[in-house]
Amino acid sequence: MVAEQDDWVYYKRYTSPSGTYVNLYKIRKDGSQDTWLSNDNPTYINVLGNFIYYREQNSLNLYRISIDGSGRTALTNDRVNYITVIGDWIYYSNESDGGKIYKIKTDGTNRTKVSDDRAHSLNIIGDWIYYRNPDDFSVYKIRTDGTGWSKISDNRTNNITVVGDWIYYSFDKLYRMKTDGTNNMQITNDNVSNYNISNGWIYYQTSQAAGGGILYKTKLDGTERIFVHILTVLTNIFPDWIYYIPRENIIYKIRPDGTENQRLY
Repeated sequence: MVAEQDDWVYYKRYTSPSGTYVNLYKIRKDGSQDTWLSNDNPTYINVLGNFIYYREQNSLNLYRISIDGSGRTALTNDRVNYITVIGDWIYYSNESDGGKIYKIKTDGTNRTKVSDDRAHSLNIIGDWIYYRNPDDFSVYKIRTDGTGWSKISDNRTNNITVVGDWIYYSFDKLYRMKTDGTNNMQITNDNVSNYNISNGWIYYQTSQAAGGGILYKTKLDGTERIFVHILTVLTNIFPDWIYYIPRENIIYKIRPDGTENQRLY
């Protein structure tokens, strides 16, 4: 829903309280130059260099547009999910082919199937793709060229995030294990509905408050659990700002220490 590059924030803007109308915008981090870019309803926003890559929510197709709003181009007719842009490649789950892993060049060429597995929560780390198979909830890895497939763990997982030598995952609680599947451990006692990792901290949202969740942060090993804020939907976390939606489909931002709560636009 939100991406940052340099002094700009690129974001999905609800132009009506009901969320009926959604556009792609950019705004400077100081709140100036709020700029419309496209009428598309964007998800999985990735910004790299002079281009924004995203899934258009109505068609579920993959698009590219310049950071000035020009040159909007459909890169594939595939219905895509979990898109990640790394260098010259875009990796995604192809829902037109059962959710299998595909990659395509950032200019729309060289569309290639990587794996016959169904895959969610793609994490591209070096030459490896780590992912969760929604059929058995287990974690697997495969090289970006389609070789070296292996199952990492039988642990049941929801969203996974790879940081360093660890795979973090939620399944009611929050857990982590080594990237070889060893040293599995529980990190939180809270029920976790959503989480993000930034700058040595895990930020996670619980569902314990009526009408919204409680945002806590904890060290990567589960120590130093700290209250941050009460919010409704956690969207994205960057080193300087946390973005979230408290109500009426308006994006707010807050510092990682819980201060300077304010509207994005």
